[in-house]
Order: sequence, then C-alpha cells, then structure tokens
Amino acid sequence: MAACMAVAALCWAGCAALNDTLSKQLLDYATLDAGATVKSAGSSGSRSADSLINGVKDSSKWSDGEGWEYTWERGENERRGRNRNQGGAVQTAIDRGSPWIHIRLKEPQRINRIVIHETDAPDAPAVGIENAFLQVRDMNDELRPWKTVGMVKSGWGYVPGRKAFQMKPVSKFLFNTVKTDQVRIVINTMMDKKRGESAQTLDRRVRLSVVMTVRLMEIEVTGSEADISDSAASIEASSDSKTKSAMKEPI
Repeated sequence: MAACMAVAALCWAGCAALNDTLSKQLLDYATLDAGATVKSAGSSGSRSADSLINGVKDSSKWSDGEGWEYTWERGENERRGRNRNQGGAVQTAIDRGSPWIHIRLKEPQRINRIVIHETDAPDAPAVGIENAFLQVRDMNDELRPWKTVGMVKSGWGYVPGRKAFQMKPVSKFLFNTVKTDQVRIVINTMMDKKRGESAQTLDRRVRLSVVMTVRLMEIEVTGSEADISDSAASIEASSDSKTKSAMKEPI
C-alpha cells in the first residue's frame, strides 16, 4: 500500500512538473498582456496592428472588428538584374512599400517559434502569403542586427535546418532557440496580387503596378516547444536541398 502511494506521488509530481514545463514552453511573449508592443507599415480602416498581439486567433471574430488588414499598391521601377539596394533583400522590400510588422517584447526572451495566423472566414477567406521574411534582432550584432530565421517563397515556408512546408491559414515556423527582444515580419507579396500593365522603357526599366491585401489575426512568438537548443547541429548539415536553395535565392 505504501509502495503504491509512493508511486502515485511520484506520478503526480512528474505530471505537475511536466505541466509546469509545458506552460512555460508555450508562453506567448508577443501579447499586450505580456507587455509587448507592435508597429506596422500601416492599416486599413480601424483594423490596427494591436489586434495582432491581443490573443484573439479565431477568424470568426473578424466580423467583430478583430484582426489586422492592410492594402497597398506598389509601383516599381526595376532595372532587370539590378533591383536590390545595399541593405539586402529585406530592406529592398521595405523600400518598395511592402508591409511590415515590428513586435518588441517587454524584455529579451529565448524563443524558437513564430506562428502566423491568417484570416480564414467567409467574410475574410484565406489568401495566402506568397513571399515574406521572418527576422529576429541579434542583440550582440550592432552592424547587422536583423537575422532571418524563416522565409516564405512561392507559398512555401522555409526554416534553416528544416524541410519546406506549404503555407496554411495557421503556419508555424520552428527554429533554433535564440535570445531576442524584437521580431519583424516583412511581407513581399500575397498570392492574390493583382498586377497592372507593365512597359519597358528605353533605359531598360520595367514599370509595374501591384495591388495586394494582407489580413492577419495574430502573431505568436513563443519559447521552446521542442528540445531545440543553441547547441543543436549545424543548420546547414540538416537542411534539405530545397530549403538550402530557397534560403540562398532572392524572392
């Protein structure tokens, strides 16, 4: 009898410890309640970026005014083969007018997961992100602080060291644990982009007009969900060929 009670006590203690660990692992640091703040390139109507960190993920709440929406028209003058500035692909996308979301955590945290919740409701059907960058700020690198931990290319999600996955209304990017206080997402294009007429001028410039709308419900930034540590194997060693190729090529 005593032995059974001892075993039961051990099981209870083990379950309690496991539940405590899981609650800590799944804590979302990117919420208003957690002290996070958010800024964005803009918003359409009253759907501000604050909705992205208020904890409401249910797309059915879109009709109640929840969620963030931003419509933008991007006019481009691209010289073929020479369309990037010195800031790299992400800064080039921002300079062209691509929408961005910048989340600042209350304090530095160890994170390894970013989840993007798109709308998926009758009055706001899922459109799909076509191309995007997910970045975290490296507090130890003043020269180039923004590090890409994931990207979307042609509707597929890529994370160094992991297999590519097709984007869904809820897409999870799981990466090696990093300590950061800021996260940003830059959306280059959506799947329903509408292009205007294009024309090539005498100086080989191509004029394009692109109109797109992004609608998101929530952005999660959480700590460890799995045993992925800073001492994990080299990301290049474990990457599949498709991910390696996508992470090197421009979008």
